[in-house]
Amino acid sequence: MKKAVLFFFSICLFIACDKAHDNEQPEVVKPLKLSTENYIWIDSLSYTFEITEGNGNYAASIAENSGDANITIKDNKVTVDLLSNSVSINISDKKGQSAHLTIYSQAKALEPCNYIISMDTASTYTLKNMDFGLGGYRVEKVKGTSAKVAVLSNDNLQISTFKSGNTYYDLYDKRGRKTSVKVIVIASYSLTSNLLEISATRDEVVHIALKWGEGGWKLLNDNPSSFFERISLMPLAYDKKYDILQLDIVDGNIGGVSIFDLKDKAGNIARIALKI
Repeated sequence: MKKAVLFFFSICLFIACDKAHDNEQPEVVKPLKLSTENYIWIDSLSYTFEITEGNGNYAASIAENSGDANITIKDNKVTVDLLSNSVSINISDKKGQSAHLTIYSQAKALEPCNYIISMDTASTYTLKNMDFGLGGYRVEKVKGTSAKVAVLSNDNLQISTFKSGNTYYDLYDKRGRKTSVKVIVIASYSLTSNLLEISATRDEVVHIALKWGEGGWKLLNDNPSSFFERISLMPLAYDKKYDILQLDIVDGNIGGVSIFDLKDKAGNIARIALKI
């Protein structure tokens, strides 16, 4: 009799558990929705919107190569402080749901800007009236030893040069927006006969004043070697009297000697031999 009662109780327990399982509802995954459109145009430095539906534990990320911003999320409220004039953002939740938007700003403080300054060796220059960002500048050197960039108390930049070559800095404003400063310290030479032999380094700009010959110079070989990012002939650029040959040497794993020829308007041939 006891066995029969125990068997009946087990059957009831199984049926009760099975009914409880049947009453369980499948978990609902909500689509992630925002209070804004996918593309937004603003005139300010920041933009705020809300997550109107989703599954919690929200996170934000910036699409690769699509701008820069500082993003904060508090509960369902998202604030985007732009550091570039456009940025593409992805919002996601704990269930893998996501939503995307792109913000474009016409704020003057976000206009694209970078600085390239060409100087001679052993010189100093002050860059004034900076139109980048909102001031409160600081700089960080990226690479190079040809120059030094410092921020003065009035937010001007003071640039001092030491030797030929290129030096690179990152410039930040008080909001953390970043731009680049490139200082080109030119290596200067003069052609005074039909042959000039010089030495240079990688990532350097060389100016050669073509004082020999009759002017009106042209290159006889358009692409002398892979040493150069660009070769330019600038008529009467030196004291409005002599042509200048500019050589922009690449920043790469190069070495050896490059030889190329030039011809002036009278048919004179000059040879430049440059050693890296």
